[in-house]
Amino acid sequence: MLKITKMRIFCLDIPMSNPATFTFYGDQVSVDTANQVGVKLVNDEGVEGWGLTSPVPPYHGMTAGMIIEALKFLTPFVEGQDPTNIERIHDVMDWALRGSQPAKCAVDLALYDLVGKATGLPAYALLGGKRRDDFETTFTLPSGRGGRIWSMDELASEARGLLARGFRAFEVHIGTAPGKGFHQDLERIATIRGAVGDQAAIDADAHRNWTVKEAILAVRELERYNVMIEQPVATLDEMAEVRRSVGATIIADEGCQTWEDGVEIIKREAADAFCIKPIKAGGLYKAKRLAILAESFGLLTRVDGVPGEGKLSNGASAHLVLTLKHPIVCGVMQHDRNQFDLVVEGGMEYWDGRVSLPDLPGLGVTVDESMVTFV
Repeated sequence: MLKITKMRIFCLDIPMSNPATFTFYGDQVSVDTANQVGVKLVNDEGVEGWGLTSPVPPYHGMTAGMIIEALKFLTPFVEGQDPTNIERIHDVMDWALRGSQPAKCAVDLALYDLVGKATGLPAYALLGGKRRDDFETTFTLPSGRGGRIWSMDELASEARGLLARGFRAFEVHIGTAPGKGFHQDLERIATIRGAVGDQAAIDADAHRNWTVKEAILAVRELERYNVMIEQPVATLDEMAEVRRSVGATIIADEGCQTWEDGVEIIKREAADAFCIKPIKAGGLYKAKRLAILAESFGLLTRVDGVPGEGKLSNGASAHLVLTLKHPIVCGVMQHDRNQFDLVVEGGMEYWDGRVSLPDLPGLGVTVDESMVTFV
C-alpha cells in the first residue's frame, strides 16, 4: 500500500497584468493580485502531487490565512493515508474539520495529480473518462478596469476584442444594489449583444443582487438578448419563485456550494443548472458528485472558477468538464489575467475559444517549485 509521507503547504501571490473591476451591491471591487494557496503531496515512492486553491472571502468564506490554518490542521489526517483512497481521505477530512472546502480542494487536486502520475492516467480518466476532446470556454467581462467603470463604448470595444481572440461565450457581471433598479444592467447586456451579435453565448451573473420583483422584471427584459441568468437572488426559495416566472435558464451559483445544496435546489425546483466550482465544492471528487446529481435529474452543469486562480486549478476544472454530459458556458480562463504562473509546462491548451488537455498523467502539469513559499 502506498502512503502519503509528506504534505507541504505553500502560498503564492501573482500580480495581474489584466486587473478587473467588478460591481457588487453597487460598489466597485478591483482585483489586481492573484492570491493562491496550495499543497504538495509526496508518497513513499517519491511521486509528487500539486494542488491549488484561491481565497475569495465574500464568496466562499475563507481568507488565505484561514485556508493555511485549515491545511495545517488537516495535515496529520492526510499524511499516512493511501492516496488512491480519495473518497476515504475526503471522509477523514470532513470528519476532522467541518466545511473549509477551499482548503480541502487543494488537497483533492494534489491527490488526483499524485494518483494520476503514479498510475499513468490523466485526472479525467480517474473521474470516469472523457466524453469530449475539447470544449468552449467563457471569458469574464468585468465592469471596468483599474477601479474605473467602463463606458458603454469601452465595454463594446472589450467584447469585440475578446471575440477577435476566438471567445464565443462570455460571463458578464451585472446586478446593482437591491432597490436601485436594473436599467444599467440592461444597457450593459444590450451593448455586449450588439457588439458580438448572435455568435456568442452570454451568462449574466447577478451575484444575488436583486430582489425577487426586480429579478423577475429584469430577466423578462433580458430574455430578448438570449442570455442565461446566474444567481439573480439570494435564497433558494427566491430562486424558485423567479424561475417559475421567467423563461430564461436560471443557474444556481452561490446557492450551489455542496451536494446537500444540490439536493435542495432539485427539491425546490430552484434552478435549471448548477454552477460547479471545485474550489467551493471541495475539489474534483465532490464537484463530480454534484455534477452527477444534476445530470441524474436533467439539470445542466456549468463549471467555473474564481478570480485569482492559476493554470493548475483551472486545468483541474477542465479535466472535470471533459467528463460531463451537458456542460454549458464553462469558464476556465481566470489564469489568463495573471502576469506569470506556477505551471511552466503542460496543462490546458487554448485555441480559438476552445480548451483541450494533453494526454499526460495526473493534472498534466510541470510546476516551478522555486516560485512558492512553503509555510
